[in-house]
Formats: sequence, structure tokens, C-alpha cells
Amino acid sequence: MNVDMFLQNLQSVQDRYEFTLRDMWDMDETWVTTVQKPVKVVPRKGSKQIEKRTSAERGTLVTVAIVVSAIGNAVPPFLVFPRVHFRDHFLINSPLGSSGAANPSGWMKESDFVGFLDHFVKHTKCSKERPVLLLLDNHESHLSIDGLNYCSTMTIYDIPGIISTALTIAVTPANILAGFKTVGISPFNRDIFQEEDFMGAYVTDRPLPNDLSEMQAYQENGSPGMLNIYSSEATDKTTNQAGSPSTLRDAQLEGMNELVAPNMAISHVNEPTPSTSGISTQKKNKLELNTRSSKTTT
Repeated sequence: MNVDMFLQNLQSVQDRYEFTLRDMWDMDETWVTTVQKPVKVVPRKGSKQIEKRTSAERGTLVTVAIVVSAIGNAVPPFLVFPRVHFRDHFLINSPLGSSGAANPSGWMKESDFVGFLDHFVKHTKCSKERPVLLLLDNHESHLSIDGLNYCSTMTIYDIPGIISTALTIAVTPANILAGFKTVGISPFNRDIFQEEDFMGAYVTDRPLPNDLSEMQAYQENGSPGMLNIYSSEATDKTTNQAGSPSTLRDAQLEGMNELVAPNMAISHVNEPTPSTSGISTQKKNKLELNTRSSKTTT
């Protein structure tokens, strides 16, 4: 099937551009290592024991990219060396016109392939007015966005054609049904997600404080914006136990003021300050006033 698709695409491109034999190029890569391993051993006839000598080293490889045309011409090789930075002296004694790149692995990578394309254009003199056909395998380094952009300039009018090709591959009944099934929508599955599915969110998931001690711990850790919504009864109960009036509410409002816009502020009406006995000052004053009134009447 892949062979039929290749021949179909080749015929389509050939019909469109009508390439001549000198404009059809084929590129392939091979590697050469510093340690050679013998494939065959030729012993003396009649030998009972045959020895094989080879190096225990793994060796260091260099990738060599070679391009040839349909009329027998060739482009000087492009070499990829296993080094961090490329130096011109790497190409000493190489064929005339050779070029190269370097990366730690020594294999062809996406950035190196763009350098190869520049080397290929330099020697073939191809241009937008005189395009050529370059045949490649489907290695991932040959399919980078930078490489495609180097070979052709994409416009907004090319996008519909790209979408048309992608949709026929991606939007299939099997993929659509699998999408609904994966999230538990159809068929309905309430328990589709397990605890381990949320492990990635635990890095930023922080529980809200439930009492004054947790709020103070968050503030000491540099997180005054962590708030909790308390009911009025729970707030009064907590502040009464702590013995500091409106401490928790003030801490909440201070943290909320840091989250709103600068020209906005959150305020509250000061409520009667609770005493340590749990009786508000207003009620205590009223009780004292009633006591004095009863004494005056007596």
C-alpha cells in the first residue's frame, strides 16, 4: 500500500511540474563508524579452530548524507559529526564541496536537515522558478516544520487543503466514539476517572484552611491569598475562642484585597467586639444600664 501511495504521489507531482531527469534527485543517509566489525572470516582450509578478532570498542559514528540525480550526477556529501559545535577542520580530506553539521549523537536531526537543504540548494541551483524533485524516506528529521517552510512558502490559501487532508485521517467514526467513551459520556460511566488520573493536578492543588491555625500557617508560608468562606456563626465562634476580635475576618479581607483590582476595596462594618467571656460589649453595656436603672428605682 505504501508503494502504491508513493508511485501515485510521484505521478501526480511529475504531471504537475514535468521534471526532467536532471531535476530528479534521491537522497539517502548512511553511517560510518571508527571501529569496523568484520562480517566474514576466511580461514585456512582444514582448520579446526577459527579465530575472529575485533575491537571491544563501540566506536563513534558519523552520518553521511549523499544525493544523486537520475542522470548520474552527485552532490558532495553532507556529514553530521558527534560533537556539540561544528568546526571547519572536521572536513579535512573530505571530497571537494562537502559540508557538515554537528550534534552530540551524530545522527541526522531536524536542525541538521535544514543545513543539508541549504547545502543541496547551493549545488543544484534550484529555485522557485526552477524547482527540482528531492526524494526522501519518511524519517522524522525530514518532516520538520522548519524543513517544510524552507522548501515552500505556505500561505493562508494552503490551509484549507491541509485541513482537508488531516480531517479524513483524524475525524473517523472510531476516533469520535473513542473520544466520548474515554471521558465517560457515552456509554455513561461515573467512575471512569480514578484517583491516579488526577495526580498531575496535585502539584497545584492546595486545600482551603478550615480554622484560624491553618490560615495563620498559610500566611506564614507566604500565601495570604488562600481564603475560606466561613459562616457568621463559625467566625464568631472561632474569634471568641481565639480571644482576638475579628482577627480571622480581617485576615480574609486582607487577602481578598490583594486579589481585586487596585481601584477596588473590600470593607465591612465593624461589629461589636466580643469579650473573653463570650458576651458582646453592647449586651454587657445594656445589662449594666438595666442594673443601674433598677438601683435608681429602688
